[in-house]
Amino acid sequence: MAEKILRYLAVQPGGRYVDCTVGGGGHSLAILEAAAPGGLLLGLDADASALETARARLQPFADSTLLVQANFRDLAAVCQRAEFVPVHGALFDLGLSSYQL
Repeated sequence: MAEKILRYLAVQPGGRYVDCTVGGGGHSLAILEAAAPGGLLLGLDADASALETARARLQPFADSTLLVQANFRDLAAVCQRAEFVPVHGALFDLGLSSYQL
């Protein structure tokens, strides 16, 4: 799945990407690895416990990652507040999360 995501997002080193449903951070990690060096990631999730799991997983990229507890419907406002523009790609992995089971 990660290979398809990276291909469809056309992740490039130094790019700025948003994971709008960061969950445990698995897709975010793949994006950050592909966007290195210099890539940045903004991760959103409404679930605080999912964000903590993602924060631990993404620790090697802590300087390149901003995690925000927010719903993806607030994406534009979050990007504006964080001055995270332009964005080169955004991932919306919609559906039931394993954290919700």
